[in-house]
Amino acid sequence: MKKILATILIIYSSSVFAQSNLVGIWETGEENTNIEISEIEGRLSGILKSTDNKKAEIGRVILKDLEQKGSKWEGQIWAARRQRWFDVLITPTENLLELEIDAGFRTKSVEWKRQT
Repeated sequence: MKKILATILIIYSSSVFAQSNLVGIWETGEENTNIEISEIEGRLSGILKSTDNKKAEIGRVILKDLEQKGSKWEGQIWAARRQRWFDVLITPTENLLELEIDAGFRTKSVEWKRQT
């Protein structure tokens, strides 16, 4: 019984740790823009928290459908300039998120820094 309980605790704690790598406020490095990633209805999503871009819509969902795949996360990212969703692969490190955005014919890589 103790082994089963220990296994359950390890699985749960690794899941919570993995989510905590993404949860928080992230600086995109463009136009003083911050994205807040949080859990909504059991899923991780990212919304536009603040920006200097006057045309941007605060509260807009920027990241959606995030699912953990090993140490990385897959989902969709909103591209405001193109007005459409693209596939994104997110690799969390201590204070950085490395995003690989698949635009079909090319891939764009960006880094977001955790806001301190």
